[in-house]
Amino acid sequence: MAKVAKDLNPRVQKREREREREREKKKKKKKKKKKKKKKKKKKKKKKKKKKKKKKKKLFRAHCNLSLDLLFSVWMPTDQFLLHETDPMSLGQQQSARGVACLRCKGMCSGFEPHSWRKICKSCKCSQEEHCLSSDLDDDRKIGRLLMDSKYATLTARVKGGDGIRIYKRNRMIMTNPIATGKDPTFDTITYEWAPPGVTQKLGLQYMELIPKEKQPVTGTEGALYRRRQLMHQLPIYDQDPSRCRGLVESELKAMEDFVKQYKSEALGVGEVALPGQGGLPKEEGKTQEKPEGTETTAPTTNGSLGDPSKEVEYVRLINDVDSDGGINDSVGDDGGDGQRNDDDHGVDDKDGDDHSNGNDNGASDDDGDGGNGPSDDNVDPGVSEGPSDDDERVMLMMLVMMINRFSIDTVFSDGTEQCGRAQLLVSHTVVCELCKGAAPADSPVVYADRAGYSKQWHPTCFVCIKCSEPLVDLIYFWKDGAPWCGRHYCESLRPRCSGCDEIIFSEDYQRVEDLAWHRKHFICEGCEQLLSGRAYIVTKGQLLCPTCSKSKRS
Repeated sequence: MAKVAKDLNPRVQKREREREREREKKKKKKKKKKKKKKKKKKKKKKKKKKKKKKKKKLFRAHCNLSLDLLFSVWMPTDQFLLHETDPMSLGQQQSARGVACLRCKGMCSGFEPHSWRKICKSCKCSQEEHCLSSDLDDDRKIGRLLMDSKYATLTARVKGGDGIRIYKRNRMIMTNPIATGKDPTFDTITYEWAPPGVTQKLGLQYMELIPKEKQPVTGTEGALYRRRQLMHQLPIYDQDPSRCRGLVESELKAMEDFVKQYKSEALGVGEVALPGQGGLPKEEGKTQEKPEGTETTAPTTNGSLGDPSKEVEYVRLINDVDSDGGINDSVGDDGGDGQRNDDDHGVDDKDGDDHSNGNDNGASDDDGDGGNGPSDDNVDPGVSEGPSDDDERVMLMMLVMMINRFSIDTVFSDGTEQCGRAQLLVSHTVVCELCKGAAPADSPVVYADRAGYSKQWHPTCFVCIKCSEPLVDLIYFWKDGAPWCGRHYCESLRPRCSGCDEIIFSEDYQRVEDLAWHRKHFICEGCEQLLSGRAYIVTKGQLLCPTCSKSKRS
């Protein structure tokens, strides 16, 4: 009865209800905590997944390169691995049948090789217009050209290739991130060729000076232009006797001697460097100090070629001024003597301050603005602090302006109160060998070791003296004080057959005006009949019989 009475007691009932409510609240809190924990775990998992996806995208963006591109990277040793190919194919040329003509476009059904002419049978265009060679073929060709020469270090040995060497072509990849929504994307620009032995910054500066339509960017007209020039300027049959047709033993021996001679006496590869830095030793892993007597640059405006009449002066301070209130520091020394930083290829770059550049894909981007800019910050370090600071700054700026304006060779002071001991400023003008225009101090130039390092060219001026075309991959042949392309250098020494396009090593050949033919190739280009001892007509370099000439006119 007491228990029943307690249960019926309203106070007891209230307490029990309150307790139940508290229990329910605790249960709800526990459930909420569990839910929150689950949500947090899910969020963490999602974040991890997103991070993994982003990393994968970044990795794919950087690694979305063809195998051909990956094999073009500089190797640390002379062992160079190729794709799995048949060893017998190393010395054979692909026929490349069916490749469309770039000139005829839709008119040509595809490349059909002529039996002995270097043309297409269907459209009569040259092999160059069909771009038959691949990157690997071109690298093998240049590797063969450079081997057994002093430029063999630019090649690597092919495994299982019986001594065959391949060109270690330097490529440059610029990756620029693009912010588009959540997913990061990249704009990747690949240069199929870049100057050997330079930093990425200097290589990019060089490329910016080349006309856009000739920059070898993958998938552009510039890349096709480079490939055409490789076929035109450096024909494989000018260096490899096995690619020539019907050479007898005497001609074979003459060609081998001819190739050996031009490799030892004329062949060269241009070097890209800043003015005054051509031919400097490049030791891997060691910093180079600036040798005594090296010029430091006077103020310049920019890296463009500019007006050739505006000469850029290089100033060297030989004697310091050592008097009270005089100039104590060297003119233009700020940053001029900086250490040269090694890049990925072990090349030293003589720059001063370091500045990061997002366009260089993580490569070091050194900027040698120290002492070269026109700002006051670069002039102040050269003036001693004191009460006559303004007067000294004006005097220093006047000296520099006088040198740059009037091209003074020597400037002295004979012991006045303002200057004290005598100082000597020697100036040098860096001039392009072709256009005779000035070369800016912060703009790369091309050096040819066969010419000596006192001569330099603007990147657009390093051309063949005969055809005025840019020398492909900076490969030149030195003759008569000027660079030649391979084709015209060979033609200047031996006649070239207008029929098969090969160099003639026989003394028995047919010559008409400035053109030459092998006797067996003195054939009409229309009907293919032999014209030796018959009437013929030569119009615009074409050898025709009278019948084919009439039909062409009509």
